[in-house]
Amino acid sequence: MSKGYYLYCIIDSVDDASLGPIGIEESSVITISNNNISAVVHPVESGVKIENSQESLKWVAAHQSVVEEAWKRYKTILPFAFGTIIRGDENKLRIWMERENDRLVKKMFNVRDKAEYGVQIFWCPSRCIEKVVNSKNDLMELKKKSEGESTGTAYMYKKRYEKALKDEMEHKATELFRVFFKQIKQCVSNITVEKIKRLEGDKQMLLNVSCLSDAEQVKKLGDLLEDIGQCEDHTVRFTGPWPPYSFVGI
Repeated sequence: MSKGYYLYCIIDSVDDASLGPIGIEESSVITISNNNISAVVHPVESGVKIENSQESLKWVAAHQSVVEEAWKRYKTILPFAFGTIIRGDENKLRIWMERENDRLVKKMFNVRDKAEYGVQIFWCPSRCIEKVVNSKNDLMELKKKSEGESTGTAYMYKKRYEKALKDEMEHKATELFRVFFKQIKQCVSNITVEKIKRLEGDKQMLLNVSCLSDAEQVKKLGDLLEDIGQCEDHTVRFTGPWPPYSFVGI
C-alpha cells in the first residue's frame, strides 16, 4: 500500500486516466477523481529527498512538465508547489479532496479560461538623468554651483547634488512603478508583485509582476506593453502563457 501521493495539480474534470511515465523519476502519473474534480498524482513510498542541486533542477523541471501537460490537456488547473505530498492511501486522498472541495472549486472558478503572464519593465537611469535634472530647478541650481564654485565649495555642492539626484531618481522609479502598475492592473483579472531582480550594468528593473488574464484581456495588456516599450527610456519583457502558478495560493 502506498504511503502517499505526490500531487502535481488539481484539474477541472472528473477523469480517472493515466498520463504515462512522465513524472519525477519517470513515475507513472494518474488522475484520481472525487466529486467534480480530479487530482494529478503518482504514488510515493516516502518524501521527496534531493541529493544534489542537479537532481533538484531535474525534478523541478519534471514537476513543471507534468503541470503543463495537464494544463494543455484539461485547460483549467490548480498547480501545486514542488514537493507537495498527500499522506495515506487513495481513500485518504479522496477524503482530503472532499474536505477541500469548496475551496478548490472556488479557486478553479477564479482561474477558469485564464493564464498567467509575466511582465517586467526596465530602464537605464543614466539615460534619464538629464531629463530629471532639467525638470527640477533646485537640482539644476545645485549642479551649476557644483561646477562653478571654488574647489572646496564646489565639493560641498557636488555632494549635495549627488544626494539630491539619487533621491530624485529613486522617487522617479517609484512613480514609474505606480503608473505602470495601475495601467497593467486595469488590463488583467488579477496581479501579484514579484521581487525586483538586480541586473548588471546600468539597466535596472522597475517592475516585475505576474498577471492573470483571459484572451481578451491579454490583447489589451499586449497593446499597453507595446506602447510602453516604444518609449526609448523603457524596455519590456512579456512572457507566457503559463499555468496560473501565482494565483492558486494553496
